[in-house]
Amino acid sequence: YAVQATWAAHSDHRNLQTFAPHIVLRNEAAPAPAPAPALTLAAAPALRALLDAGEVGRGRPLLLGVDATTSEMVRGSFKSLYSAGIGGLQGSGKTWGAAFLLAQSAAHGARLVICDPHAGDGESLASRCAGLAPAMLCDVADEPRGIEAALKLVNDELDRRKRGAPDRWPLIVAIDEWLSLMRGALAATLPRLVEAVTT
Repeated sequence: YAVQATWAAHSDHRNLQTFAPHIVLRNEAAPAPAPAPALTLAAAPALRALLDAGEVGRGRPLLLGVDATTSEMVRGSFKSLYSAGIGGLQGSGKTWGAAFLLAQSAAHGARLVICDPHAGDGESLASRCAGLAPAMLCDVADEPRGIEAALKLVNDELDRRKRGAPDRWPLIVAIDEWLSLMRGALAATLPRLVEAVTT
């Protein structure tokens, strides 16, 4: 078998994707599949331009993406992103997509908790979200003990709310490099802490 990577357009905007990688296995003797139609994606506007135009921010639905077939903006709420994950190939825009959603969340009054083991790297989620520091509930957690402490802080805040604390601002937890964290010192505790947050 040979592995061939192809890109395919998604027309169903409810998937909130404009394209996604597919791995197709085929027998060498089989004829090659027809090439996928080329995608023409419009340049995404900068967050500053969207803020200035009133397209994003407090009082507006979240901008979740752009429909690949109509080029119309796909909007939703925090419930649209509840317990969401972002996956894709290296360089496909995962970190920028996450930073865009976190910036919108901060503009809506959310408090952020960011866990990023690559926080010192200039291309990391932590670096790209450095300007959102006033919206962060705690410093970016970048090592196992700090990540565990940040997630316990989130659980403590949610427990306070269950006991009647009046705070109801959205609380967004972003964990970068989930798979690598699951292979390290947090493999046993991370799922338990995140499960408590998501339920």
